[in-house]
Amino acid sequence: MSSVSFTCSREAEVTVLAVTGEVDATNVGQLTEALQDCPEGKPLILDLSGLDFMDSSGLNALVIARRTIEDQAGGHLFFTGLQGAPYRLFTITGLMKHVRVYDSVEAARQAYERGVA
Repeated sequence: MSSVSFTCSREAEVTVLAVTGEVDATNVGQLTEALQDCPEGKPLILDLSGLDFMDSSGLNALVIARRTIEDQAGGHLFFTGLQGAPYRLFTITGLMKHVRVYDSVEAARQAYERGVA
């Protein structure tokens, strides 16, 4: 079983959810729960800089989260810190063209403040 952990920090204007470890079919439910526990009404920055691996089940959970947050609730979701296997997964599936991806949490926060969302 793969290991994953989450750190959620709620700031004045945004919520940052940091994901560390590996997300696959054995623990994708934990990712879904962590996403659902984030407060509604605030932009969510998903920091994936500590994510070493993610399979298609993890990618599916993120696609559903994007649809729920942005399309259904009218919120904003930003992805940061993509690297390695998760970066390749976002790229080969074409997801990079449909989500907001930034190098860092700070860059995503600044984009939101500038109204890029």
